[in-house]
Amino acid sequence: MHYPPRHLLTAVLASCTLLVPFGLANAATSMSLGVDYASGDYGTADTTGTLSVPISLKHTAGAWTLRASLPYVRAEGTFNRNDGTTLVAKRTESGIGDLTVGATYALIDNPDGYSFDIGGKTKIATADKAKTLITTGESDFSLMVDVFRSFSNMAVFATLGYSVKGEPAGVSYKSPFFSSLGVSMPLKSGHTLGAAWDYRQALTNTGDPISEVTAFYSMKISPTNKMQFYGVVGLSDGSPDLGGGIVMTHTY
Repeated sequence: MHYPPRHLLTAVLASCTLLVPFGLANAATSMSLGVDYASGDYGTADTTGTLSVPISLKHTAGAWTLRASLPYVRAEGTFNRNDGTTLVAKRTESGIGDLTVGATYALIDNPDGYSFDIGGKTKIATADKAKTLITTGESDFSLMVDVFRSFSNMAVFATLGYSVKGEPAGVSYKSPFFSSLGVSMPLKSGHTLGAAWDYRQALTNTGDPISEVTAFYSMKISPTNKMQFYGVVGLSDGSPDLGGGIVMTHTY
């Protein structure tokens, strides 16, 4: 299902210990608060709706960028995330979601030309394992490369990655490749419009891949604050039918 991964504020702050060796006080740090909603049937007979409120941290020091993200999630439906089946009773589950932490390193960093990053991230299963609407109850690991190309009036970006998925008891997941391809265009000072296509291979032989298109609009509302709106349209049963949200970011 489509929702950004997160957890309690205390767990987010605990994850900041990762930032200490990189000089938190002398580098750029930002915090984001978002609201994300997605709705879809995911190939079943019933619709599942998921509301997520993520808190995220980003810290950049030299060529390194570190991220941590943690959600509060509320979901309603019959979907069983563990094995992709539909349960008989419709239910509502809510609580702290899974914590995601990651790091990227810029091998090439040219804002007026090509940029090339390598990185990795892990989703740590911090949610209640019994709440199968919002978690698999297992941790995942991913490696990826990011490419960015800037032109005079637009920018193109792409990601290619590989994940190793944690498997709940009795479930066998494939290790999928995932990718993203997008474009962004500056409209005026501090305002950007863009779109991206995201794809991830199916996790099982009978499952569906994730394929979805996201459109976004970002605007700077002050020297240290930014707001971003986005909408999502799913192109496969593995994706939500529709989704969207808003993210507020403050840079320290």
